[in-house]
Amino acid sequence: MPPKTYISTYFIVAICLYSLNVFGQITLSFPTNRMVFQRNNENTGFINIMGNYSQNLDKIEARLLPIIAGQGTASDWSLVQENPKAGYFAGKIKGQGGWYKMEIRGVKDNVVLKTITLDKVGIGEVFIALGQSNAQGLPESGAKGATDDRVNTVNFFNDKGIVLENLSFVQLSQNVDIAPHGTGPWCYGELGDRLAKKLNVPVMFFNAGFLLVSVINWRESAEGIPTFNKVLDIGGAFQYNFGIPYVNLKNTLNYYGSLLGVRSLLWIQGETDNSPNRLSSEVYATNLQKLIDISRKDFDTNLTWMVARTSLTFQAPSNQEIIGGQNKVINKADNNVFAGPLTDILQVPRFDNVHFKNISPSNMGLSLLAENWDKFLDNTFFQNAKPVLARSIIEPEISCDADNKSVLKIADSFTNIEWSNGSKNSQIIVERGTYSVKLKDLQGNKLLSPAVNTNLIFPQEKPIITNDKNLEFCSDGTVKVELSANGQEFKTFLWSSGETSQRIVVDKTNDFTVKGKNQFGCVSLTSDKVSVKANPIPAPPKITVTPATNVCEGQNLTLSADSNEKLLWSNNATTKAIQIEKTGNYEFSVSATNIFDCVSASSLLQKVSISVLPKQPSIAQIGLFSLQAQKSDLMPNDKFEWKKENVTLPTSTLPSLRVSQSGSYKVSVNRTYQILDKQQLTCQSKISEPFLFQVISNNFSIYPNPASSSVYLETKETVKNIDVKFYTLLGKQVYKFRLDDTFERKEIDLRSLEKGVYLVKIKGDGFEESVRLIIEPK
Repeated sequence: MPPKTYISTYFIVAICLYSLNVFGQITLSFPTNRMVFQRNNENTGFINIMGNYSQNLDKIEARLLPIIAGQGTASDWSLVQENPKAGYFAGKIKGQGGWYKMEIRGVKDNVVLKTITLDKVGIGEVFIALGQSNAQGLPESGAKGATDDRVNTVNFFNDKGIVLENLSFVQLSQNVDIAPHGTGPWCYGELGDRLAKKLNVPVMFFNAGFLLVSVINWRESAEGIPTFNKVLDIGGAFQYNFGIPYVNLKNTLNYYGSLLGVRSLLWIQGETDNSPNRLSSEVYATNLQKLIDISRKDFDTNLTWMVARTSLTFQAPSNQEIIGGQNKVINKADNNVFAGPLTDILQVPRFDNVHFKNISPSNMGLSLLAENWDKFLDNTFFQNAKPVLARSIIEPEISCDADNKSVLKIADSFTNIEWSNGSKNSQIIVERGTYSVKLKDLQGNKLLSPAVNTNLIFPQEKPIITNDKNLEFCSDGTVKVELSANGQEFKTFLWSSGETSQRIVVDKTNDFTVKGKNQFGCVSLTSDKVSVKANPIPAPPKITVTPATNVCEGQNLTLSADSNEKLLWSNNATTKAIQIEKTGNYEFSVSATNIFDCVSASSLLQKVSISVLPKQPSIAQIGLFSLQAQKSDLMPNDKFEWKKENVTLPTSTLPSLRVSQSGSYKVSVNRTYQILDKQQLTCQSKISEPFLFQVISNNFSIYPNPASSSVYLETKETVKNIDVKFYTLLGKQVYKFRLDDTFERKEIDLRSLEKGVYLVKIKGDGFEESVRLIIEPK
């Protein structure tokens, strides 16, 4: 029979995505009901969401709710777009494979303004059938529509090769054609039921099959060259018009495939190339591979094919050359082509020796074909077949030019740009209104782009100027008032003084206005005027300190300011000079206020200190020949000044003094402080009360005696190179040690000696003495 030459008369519900001129509060333009978006191999996919709004929103959110429990995974509210702009929103929601009700809501200030619902939308599997009659289908073949609500298609029939942008999706039921060229549900209604049940996801079918066409017709039409049908003897071969058959596949891929994604093409063809064409396996494989390569070039390099092994025709039995050509393509390495069913062995004989048909309950050819497609669409296929996911939404670049007109721009990488005002340029400059664009990528794939309402890109308010201080203020260039331009929708500003920041600092008398630019660079009306008046401020005072910046306890510090204006010190004093009497470290600054109540900058910070005097020490005798300075506040680095009969002893700065002469002794403490610039300040304590010391006749002393764990050794004069030896009363040496000198008293450790009486002999340079020492138990 000749190819079908009618366009389906089913009513086509046209939904225009690109010329929405009336904005409700929130309207959804994409997706439409029953769309199925291709999932990835991890059972995850995304749904593009696009629409319009007519009032300010903070965000658009969406969520997915399974229509039937177990047929999907509910999602929480997720962000589609934050701070939507220009009257539209565009984004996507991610979800698991399933059949869903989708809710979309607009939120402002954490309040939900409106929620709209799309009754049915899916994340699942998308297939495109192609080939010849056993792909396209025949009428009155007993084809069964899908019983599962999750099996979907678009119901129209097109044999003119035209692009019908139809988004009226329906269940693939009994009396439905499969766009763009499928006759009735054929085997795909039953196949869809099987897949939806097995995979638990929705399924979408398209059908680009065409009666009687050869693989050569497919390849030639894909290459854009004339192709002829030589099968029908109707006054000789006839030429296919409009790019048929390939144009239907290309249009389906570039439109539906781009919008929804595709899992695989399902190829069933070969009867015509068995007879009358009688192609060899090599010729068949070459033509099919070329067709596959072109389809991928025209759509996506990852496009998957599944090729059925088909050749049986009423004119010839199964042909291994054709089957072999199909297997060559299937078996080609890294070709992303999978084996489909061997259909030549199914429902043999057939009612016309070519086409499948559901004839009776015991002879259901279409059911058998669906079953076998399903067998090959198995877990291995779904784990390895590379799906192509839906293209993302393309948002136009929106801005205003120097004349404050709207500029809408699409990137140069897209082709076939057509704006709603008729322009085909990538950029248009327009007045206020609603504009949309149709565009394709370099492969011809249809891309979504939202409608832009340029009325909503311009600022709806004018900026408001606020100030952080009184507009009449004091300034010498350091004291200033800050003017701030305010308005939530503004990103940058243009002041009458030329600045472009949000805040400007002013120190001169002048009038100021500002305009705001929003995220699009569109300029607002001019703000109300503010007037600024600046008064002079006095110079910062200078501080003088007497007698010095760092003194010792007992001296007072005086800080004086050189200004005749009203003063305010950092300690809140208001006098011309302040005095410091107590010890401590201090920092002072001072400012001046003139007759305009203008306050100067603070003076340079002046650091001063009064350091603590060491406490008056006392003297204690700590040995027969040793004195020591004592007081509770002595510090490790203190130095000492000893006097005898009011004459300074320069040889000792230590806290102890070995004394060899009788007399009256005094001591004072010298404490040094680190002050500014690595300088030092030394403060001396009050000198001690005199200590009268009487020298005894002994030349040396060991004490205490008796002793337990240690004794101290002192000599009247300094002796060097001393050996100290301990002997028992029987004359046995039991202990000895050596001292370098006796400048200070020396402690001797006795813990290694037993209790008893010992003779201690001490010998040094020009010195030799002995003493009896008793060691008692501890």
